[in-house]
Amino acid sequence: MDTKLILIEGLPGSGKSTTARLVHEILMQNGIESELYCEGDLNHPADYESVAYFENDQWHRLLEEYSAFRDQIIENCIPEDNGYLLPYKKLVPDIPDTFYEKVSKKDIYELPLDQNMKLIINNWERFSTRAASGKKYIFLNAVLYRILLQSV
Repeated sequence: MDTKLILIEGLPGSGKSTTARLVHEILMQNGIESELYCEGDLNHPADYESVAYFENDQWHRLLEEYSAFRDQIIENCIPEDNGYLLPYKKLVPDIPDTFYEKVSKKDIYELPLDQNMKLIINNWERFSTRAASGKKYIFLNAVLYRILLQSV
């Protein structure tokens, strides 16, 4: 099997996590390097869980407003398409709640559809390039009833 991406989807309680762990263990026992990512994983290589997007002017206003946390914010940002991505849940909790309230309104999944699609497609393109290296990826989602095997 030359599959690079294994998607395991199903309703809550249908055995997705158990199946995903089993698939991961079988691959590893057979000497096949693989990584398991569950829905909501902040380190997911192809999903934008708790990531906000700011255009340049919005980004600079955010840095100005939260200048006390500027270094930490900049350290965690990712330049992207004339703006910046910020995985805001990865920041330390000493940042005021007002920051998280403001930033969550710019979450990727709250953006207009065309902007959202562009950022997500760019991310999947980067992921597919990395995935071509040979490592197997297992993604777990709570959406459908079936296990899908899909080549990247």
